[in-house]
Amino acid sequence: MPPLDEQRRIVAILDEAFEAIATAKANTEKNLQNAQDAFESYLAQVFMARHPASVERVLSSLCARITVGHVGSMADRYKPTGIPFLRSQNIRPFSVTLDNLVYIDEDFHSSLSKSSLHAGDVAIVRTGYPGTAAVIPESLGTANCSDLVIVKPGPEVDAHYLAAFFNSAFGKGTVGGKLVGAAQKHFNVGAAKDVVLHLPPLQEQRAIVAAAMNIRKEAERLANVLGRKLAALDELKQSLLHQAFSGQLTARQADRTVAAAV
Repeated sequence: MPPLDEQRRIVAILDEAFEAIATAKANTEKNLQNAQDAFESYLAQVFMARHPASVERVLSSLCARITVGHVGSMADRYKPTGIPFLRSQNIRPFSVTLDNLVYIDEDFHSSLSKSSLHAGDVAIVRTGYPGTAAVIPESLGTANCSDLVIVKPGPEVDAHYLAAFFNSAFGKGTVGGKLVGAAQKHFNVGAAKDVVLHLPPLQEQRAIVAAAMNIRKEAERLANVLGRKLAALDELKQSLLHQAFSGQLTARQADRTVAAAV
């Protein structure tokens, strides 16, 4: 235990350093939110504005198939290996995650032809985070699903454009107005078929998707950079505490360390 004056000196150094770190964290978190908002803002502008050549169409008129994944008890059907069986938690905005993936056997898959998934289908979450959508990738191969709305786009609409629509704030608002269920809200097949889109030409759809994915990629890059900075600031705080209580901390050293980090 150092003398009381030394304790007070250490506390004063730490207070000043921690204030600078807190300011740096707040600025970093704001920049992180700005990076995420840029992508959301672009999508909102795209779908709230109407392309001059857009036409109003209901989703059912644009798709070869709109159906729902298997609905029912599955606990005794899962296998350690076999056909991938996607659930709501496997559908993230714009991507399919294999975390917590479950499997079913070939026989059960064959009996669920209505809920089979194919590359290029758009899978949309019904319950929990309704409207969250992703395009099924070729890399998934043969697969099936539970409790997802499955949309097979026709030749007039790009699958990735549909996913962008449903993942946008505008699309989420559209889905939110069509939810059913007294307790747990669902986005059902009938509601999906009635969704109205102001559809630009296919070439413009693809240009919108390309621009959106570029913005999203940059937002993700910035998020990774800023996430690492937040982690580094937390580590810096612990490092200063270690130095302080091991008798190694000086005001000049703390100033230099914090200045280099923030």
